[in-house]
Amino acid sequence: MFAELAHELLMNALYDAPVDAHGRPRHAHDRKAPVALAANEAASLRVASDGVRLAIQVSDPFGRLERRHVFGGLARGLAGQLDRSGGGAGLGIVTCLQSAGALLFDVVPGHRTEVTGVLDLDLNLRELKTQAKSLHFFNGTHP
Repeated sequence: MFAELAHELLMNALYDAPVDAHGRPRHAHDRKAPVALAANEAASLRVASDGVRLAIQVSDPFGRLERRHVFGGLARGLAGQLDRSGGGAGLGIVTCLQSAGALLFDVVPGHRTEVTGVLDLDLNLRELKTQAKSLHFFNGTHP
């Protein structure tokens, strides 16, 4: 589950987040194409554990993720609707939520997007799939 979560979060940060000078997505329409980002555009991956929980956080310096993207993708994914118009199928948020007990989105528009998934290491796969999920979206301001 950790690998699925890490993969989806990194794919979003590398392919969906980067935009050109006109605000158009640079890589979202081809998730197999090579991606070259400048050092100041790089995504970061952080992992931490206390032995009971594992947290994975991916951040990007674009801050383009909006609440409507998260909850719209979740609604489409749970309904089984595929939307390939933006490059992905629209099921990524469902995959992330199924892989973690909690997802936290912290966005400073135009400056940063951080997505953190928290997994309980004591749960087996069946328990993880049936446990209640928690999703939080924070929309901040640049200091």
